Amino acid sequence: MAFSGYAPEPASSFSALSGRGKPFGFGFYEQFGMTKRNINPFRVQVGQKDVPLIILDDVKSAADYRFAARFHIGFKYNNRFGNVVTSLEGVDPRGDPFSVALKQKNEKTGKVEPKMPQRCWLLTGIELTSYTIKNGKNAGKVIENPRVLIPVPLGDRPNSPMSREDYFMAFATKLSGGLRGREFDVSRGPGQRSPRIGDQWFPKDKLTDAQLMERIAGAAQALGVSPADYIKPCNYTEVCKPVTYDRALQQAAAIAAEYGFDLLAELRGDKPADVKSQGAQSIPDRGDAYEGDDAETLDSADDQTIPF
Repeated sequence: MAFSGYAPEPASSFSALSGRGKPFGFGFYEQFGMTKRNINPFRVQVGQKDVPLIILDDVKSAADYRFAARFHIGFKYNNRFGNVVTSLEGVDPRGDPFSVALKQKNEKTGKVEPKMPQRCWLLTGIELTSYTIKNGKNAGKVIENPRVLIPVPLGDRPNSPMSREDYFMAFATKLSGGLRGREFDVSRGPGQRSPRIGDQWFPKDKLTDAQLMERIAGAAQALGVSPADYIKPCNYTEVCKPVTYDRALQQAAAIAAEYGFDLLAELRGDKPADVKSQGAQSIPDRGDAYEGDDAETLDSADDQTIPF
């Protein structure tokens, strides 16, 4: 079930290339003046409780503008799982090379199939935590109150008559003043296939823009941007600007090569699509599944929280 207020769904990724021509990672980036900064998808670790998060989008009703697109989130590449790329599914008539590169075995049929992207509604948030950069030239640097993309999974909720988006909006419209400036404590259950963005959102205080800017002044200064810019929602059409099919094919081929098969040969039909010969992934926690057939459902949860 789709929102009537959604924008068209562009598909894209931004991926830098190293000097050796190998993409070092896939991610999304924001432009602040002359500086391009990474913005990561929000993720709650399995079993983690009460992660503080503030929403920056001004959503008060289903009529407000919301941006949706299809993504592959959290797949493994170049020894890291934090990769994200926007799918070309439904955008380019030639299809989505990433779906083929990330193919996996269907546990029900036993067949290897393209990995279908997850359709998400994007929000922008500020995670009121800190983390330390582990690699690269900024290794050891502490990032305070990072901006994050929140990919709200769309579609039907298991064992529920309401879709995820309808459930979320039904709750959001009850909040006085809507979502912008609202702080949540976000928790995630113990299931590996529970939603990456958590399955319980408990609303707390709502901050004014002035209070928001005061709260994140230090983080904005560290990035060299104004507090007013730091609390703006992402420019989604720029952050998710489409890449060409040829560029996507190049990136997807690099992913497939790491998984042990030739993407171009596969697309030509030169080889049979089975796990053994094609090197499909067999990673227990791929990290990009929001919910599956065996996912926990929280339909009986307290109605003062948002369960996904």
